[in-house]
Parts: sequence; C-alpha cells; structure tokens
Amino acid sequence: MDISKYAMLKAIVPQKDFVSVSQIKSELNVTNQEAEEMISNLAQEGMVESYPVDGLHFRVIK
Repeated sequence: MDISKYAMLKAIVPQKDFVSVSQIKSELNVTNQEAEEMISNLAQEGMVESYPVDGLHFRVIK
C-alpha cells in the first residue's frame, strides 16, 4: 500500500458520506487489493463502518 495515497485518502474521507473499493480504485489509481487494504485500515482507525444495505459501501463516521 502506498502510504502517500493512504494519507491523501484519510484527508478526503471526512468530506464524503460513503466510500467504496471501486471509488477508491478510480480516485487514487490503485489496485483492488490496495483499495481493500486502505478501507480495512480506515475501519480499524474508526473512520468508516460497514454499510449493511449492500455490503460494498462503507459509511464515513463523522
């Protein structure tokens, strides 16, 4: 995982309501695996939580 891209993601996540793996892939130009790792790290840090409706989006905790 590219740390600079992860830092950029952490800076923009609070401005969003939801994030997804596909959204992170397209915005940061990373692989599917890197995007999943970034979301996992955001969840561990308490910045996002799973959105139960579809399982693909993660709600940003504000």
